[in-house]
Amino acid sequence: KRQSFFTQQYFQEQNRNRTIFYSTDPYRRKHYTLYNNIYQTTCLNSKETHLKSVQNLKIQNDKETINCKYYFPNATTLTLQNKLSPTYNLISVNLSRVIPLKQLTKLVIESNPISLTKLIELLRCTPHIHTLVLKSMSLYGINYNSIQQNQSFQLVSNANTITNVTCNGECTLEKLQILVALFPRIQHLTIKPHTKNLESCTRFLVEKTNRNTNHLCSLCLLTTAKNWLTRLNTLIASETLLDDYMLKMIDWHLYLWW
Repeated sequence: KRQSFFTQQYFQEQNRNRTIFYSTDPYRRKHYTLYNNIYQTTCLNSKETHLKSVQNLKIQNDKETINCKYYFPNATTLTLQNKLSPTYNLISVNLSRVIPLKQLTKLVIESNPISLTKLIELLRCTPHIHTLVLKSMSLYGINYNSIQQNQSFQLVSNANTITNVTCNGECTLEKLQILVALFPRIQHLTIKPHTKNLESCTRFLVEKTNRNTNHLCSLCLLTTAKNWLTRLNTLIASETLLDDYMLKMIDWHLYLWW
């Protein structure tokens, strides 16, 4: 006789109370979202709290992990939405209740914006991340020269293996300098520079003397203007920044490979 196991989940979405009722055993889903629960999750005939099939976990609020009865032992992708704990080390403590942080290979942070301090804290606990996606990053109170002397910054910079970085928020030259200093093994970078910073940001990234971009080989510029392709071609040619490269506009995004 086949047995079925069910769970009931309450959450709030767009100021409305909602309920999901689903089977936990036959329903081998790879994606799971921890919502802002308004009641304790109720399980009927549930044998265990480990959801082994989940590979991609999305968390609306890291505080929701405190009383969460589920653990996701095989998750490798983590997406953080909305609010993150303001306390310095509580984010990683809360997250470790539901997911093995050292197992993660992709981290997506959709909270807007995340401070550099919080980002560094997260990365210290997730040493095997290779892909990082940021909605926005705040540099409030951060200085490029002084942050490089910070011990935590140095530890993460020396240890992380991140090769693919996306920053969807507007990117200044200073923010770009900090990003590549923090991720010196970066190979693929996606950013959204302001039009006035286009040449300075591109020059900084492709300069042969920049040790932090030795591995960088592709750049994607988001939501670009029509004349950006011409501007970059002119810059690269006039200053002989690259010997062999390709520029292409795809759906208003400008791609540079070299």
